[in-house]
Amino acid sequence: MSGSSNVDRSAAGQASQLEAERSEALFRGVFEGSLEALMLLTERGFFECNARALQVFGVASREAFLAMHPSDASPPVQPDGRPSLEAAQEHIARALREGSCEFEWVHRRASGEDFPAAVRLSSIERDGSKVLLAAVSDLSARKQAEREAQQSAERLQRSERFYRGI
Repeated sequence: MSGSSNVDRSAAGQASQLEAERSEALFRGVFEGSLEALMLLTERGFFECNARALQVFGVASREAFLAMHPSDASPPVQPDGRPSLEAAQEHIARALREGSCEFEWVHRRASGEDFPAAVRLSSIERDGSKVLLAAVSDLSARKQAEREAQQSAERLQRSERFYRGI
């Protein structure tokens, strides 16, 4: 009897290990295949990022990215006048409290260039503790298109006023 229960525990352990490996492989595939810059972080900083994060932030290697502090990826002050560190701490606290949050942010590439971004923070459980998954989308192209559309609308309004005045 005891030999049979050892076999059962061993089989259950192997099945559990196999399931954990499948889960990790699925996570890795989704994480690396994302079109968004994805980073995992704790209060100590980044501990994982995908290839898209390296592209978006202009960082040469995963090691270089993970050596950065999250504050290195933002200008000192956000457009609303708040210090980035203070605003980031508020968003992080909200994500941990509510499970997630979304906001627009100005990030900074390794080159020093600032860019507008949509950020989603999600609190997730990983290896028994809470971590944050940060998903960042570069909004540079969209913001440029919005500016151009606004400029076109303003030119059209000026033309209409001009022709009404004739």
